[in-house]
Amino acid sequence: MPAKCVVFSTTRKHDGRSFRDLLPAEYTQMAGRAGRRGLDPTGTVIIVASDNLPELSAIRNMILGPPGKLSSQFRLTYNMILNLLRVEALRVEEMIKRSFSENASQSLLPDQQKKVIELSCEICQEDIDMYYDMSLDVIECNQRLLEMASNHPQASKSLVSGRIVILRDTHFNRNNVAVILKQAPIVASADTGAKLKAFYVLALVDAETKSRKLDVDAQSLAPRWPLIPEMINENDAVYEVAAVPLTSIVLVTDRVIKVDVELIVDRHRITPMREALKQLQAVACEWISTRDVPEIEWAKMRSLEFQETLQFKNTQVKALANKSCVLCKDFDAHYVVKHAEKVLRANLAYLKMAISEQNLELIPDYEQRISVLKELKFIDENSTVLLKGRVACEINSTSELVLTELILENTLAAYDPEEVVALLSCFVFQEKTDVEPAIPTKLQQGRDAIIAIRERVARVNDLHKVATEEFQNELKFGLMEVVYEWAKGMPFEQITALTDVPEGTVVRVITRLDETCREVRDAARVIGDAELFKKMEEAQIRIKRDSVFFRLLP
Repeated sequence: MPAKCVVFSTTRKHDGRSFRDLLPAEYTQMAGRAGRRGLDPTGTVIIVASDNLPELSAIRNMILGPPGKLSSQFRLTYNMILNLLRVEALRVEEMIKRSFSENASQSLLPDQQKKVIELSCEICQEDIDMYYDMSLDVIECNQRLLEMASNHPQASKSLVSGRIVILRDTHFNRNNVAVILKQAPIVASADTGAKLKAFYVLALVDAETKSRKLDVDAQSLAPRWPLIPEMINENDAVYEVAAVPLTSIVLVTDRVIKVDVELIVDRHRITPMREALKQLQAVACEWISTRDVPEIEWAKMRSLEFQETLQFKNTQVKALANKSCVLCKDFDAHYVVKHAEKVLRANLAYLKMAISEQNLELIPDYEQRISVLKELKFIDENSTVLLKGRVACEINSTSELVLTELILENTLAAYDPEEVVALLSCFVFQEKTDVEPAIPTKLQQGRDAIIAIRERVARVNDLHKVATEEFQNELKFGLMEVVYEWAKGMPFEQITALTDVPEGTVVRVITRLDETCREVRDAARVIGDAELFKKMEEAQIRIKRDSVFFRLLP
């Protein structure tokens, strides 16, 4: 709160360990409150010297010294990890990156790498981005359709000998027309290693393509639709027989030609190859002149997923034709620039993520905590959150692992509401007390059960070398008697006589216990334990009374 004048009675403080001079940040925080905005032209700060005048160097350092380095207080918790594992849209690594501790590492990419050549064409600029994204959607949809068709008994007949297809990959990069000869041995995907169907094809190419002089990398292939073959001079046209994976086939047409598979594939006869080449040339010339490649009808595919994907693809294809960017006379060149921009941005984003994730300071702690969660059966081997994990997601105010084990082992079932809330006080109370509470025998048994569970969980944490302060200090049961008697109805002035803990601390503990009871109640709802649910509601009612829960007047 601002004031006209701030008075320091001393320039030293006790930080919990020893007396020391005030740090520059501490002095600035307090002295900065002097002067009311709009009322005082200046603020006044007075340091009371008393009998001992502070040294000038200490005063100068306190007022003008460099501020302390900011350090991130972001810490991973089991509750945070479990909640993030349940959300597909946000990874734990992404949350770590957004912390202050990782802020510097996220800005390591040189400025020159962030410079991207952007398109400056008034016609294309309006919707070429949308055209690019929609083209990419069409290509991805088309690939999914082909994968589903290749695994369908009826539709797979479409990929038979004589079927004309359009090829597009790093080698056949000119929307080459080809004819399927027969199925080839299964191959592994270069990207994912997944097994893919393959086909022997005879493709219409030029000499440079066949010699692989025009091969490009995968990132150079811009997503384009419609897939119109590029013109190949009749004198330059040659055939190429090759085995291609299904991913190289980008369009299955409605045309079928007659080919002698045995003579071409098995006996390598030139005459049937040249005959197939002539037929492909005629078809390619027709499609180039009409600017239209007729796709096969997929009516026999009755699969709902297939038809929905096909409908979405057709809708996107129709929308592409209505984009204004295609009216630009230099559209093809501008589209290449846009593709380069998109690829560069994607590479920079990937590089930034890869560099950051390899160097995230909290990743080792995250992996260790994941190992703990797997061993305690909060998640499975695939990091899928199990029942224990879903219960732990409901607990935010205290030790989620210990309290979850306590709930699922049904430890609280044998206790009344006032006894349950007394046992839970050990998770909330953190201060010291010299008064030994008088605990009934039944509560002593509950205390021993909590300690045993906590020690078991602590051993697992130690086994996986999880660095956490949670299990370094013992649980404190110093307010168990106070909370127990309060829940039974004892007046506040009487329970304060049972302990040497300040009244404010007692009020804070009971207030926090209400939140813990609510979390245990919600956990009971998750596991369907109606009895525990009612018990926690009753416990909340018993502790929420009198002056402890009075709201302050505004």
